This record gives sequence, C-alpha cells and structure tokens, in this order.
Amino acid sequence: TIMTAHIIVPAWDSKNCATLSKKCLDVLRNDLGFEGVILTDSLVMEGLLKNCTSIEDAAIRALDAGCDLLILGGKQLTGAHASLELTI
Repeated sequence: TIMTAHIIVPAWDSKNCATLSKKCLDVLRNDLGFEGVILTDSLVMEGLLKNCTSIEDAAIRALDAGCDLLILGGKQLTGAHASLELTI
C-alpha cells in the first residue's frame, strides 16, 4: 500500500495534486510498476478542497485518477470549508 500526498508535481501535472492526478498515478503504476493499493490521504484537507466543489467531488476525482481506497473520515474544523462533512 502507498498513500498519495496532496502535492503538486509540475513535471507530471501542474494542475492537479498527486491524489487527483491520473498522470501522477499512471507514473506510479506504469513507469514504476507499482501493483499494490493506492490510498488517499484525508480528503477533508483544506489544500485539496481548494480545487474541489465538495468532498464527494474530491472522492470521485480521486477514484477517476486511480486511487483504490479513500480516507473520508473527519470533519474540516477550520478554514473556508469548515462546514463540509461527508454525510452520505
């Protein structure tokens, strides 16, 4: 298992953080040959949510990018997204 980070890797994808980047996760799978489980870091983090409309949007984008398991627990207690919490 490997956990993604919500970091931008401009050489691979200057728009999306690694968790939401199919390009970054393809490097992991195809170029590096990783065959294990890709786990997200928490999808309730402020840095990640700056580019997502909701936690649900972040979850869908992470799955589309190639993540296998999502960390959805917790509630953002500060910042612009303080009221967001996954409820379904």
